Amino acid sequence: MLLPGFRRQLTESDLYRMRLPRRFWEAGFQSIQALAGNESARVLVSRYLANLDTMVSKGNGIMFLGSDGVGKTCAAAVLAKETRRRGGTVLFVSARDITDGVIQKAQFDDDQDLWQRACGVDMLVLDELGREHSGEWHSRQIEALMRSRAAEQRSTIATTNVRPEKLESVFPSAMLSSIKECMVFVVLSGDDMRLGSSEALIASVTKG
Repeated sequence: MLLPGFRRQLTESDLYRMRLPRRFWEAGFQSIQALAGNESARVLVSRYLANLDTMVSKGNGIMFLGSDGVGKTCAAAVLAKETRRRGGTVLFVSARDITDGVIQKAQFDDDQDLWQRACGVDMLVLDELGREHSGEWHSRQIEALMRSRAAEQRSTIATTNVRPEKLESVFPSAMLSSIKECMVFVVLSGDDMRLGSSEALIASVTKG
């Protein structure tokens, strides 16, 4: 649960415990303004941030849909970091890591395994939904996670490369129903922003 009126700087320890990939450590509010896609997507995410305490307390989440490099995971990272700044617990994990963790009985720390942590944090970022291992068992694990979090009104932010018109063919109906129960869909489009970063890197190297 977020702490009213509380906000602090994040430490490296926070980012490691969130399991936030290092490439998103610097993601900030400017990332929201730079989101690819239409204005309604930027407005919706900005409003979610402006009402973060209410969104998290009610278990409201977002699913970002779009192709690679349009800013889905970066936007999710911004929401996750702000939740942690305000005292909430956060876990950033890929959908594949969740199902692999169940099989391997992966531990999060001395007190919890990864599954328990994913079920219990105030905000879960579930990255690359739809890229987990195929099969009914794997889908059931993700569905069970979604249902558990929805029942406890815990926010889930997900990203997926699956196009909106393909959702019903990729996700089992029960799983898709669980997703729709607790998430708003935000579709992002545009060029792969990572290509610009690569070009900038190449330019800086060649200049040197």
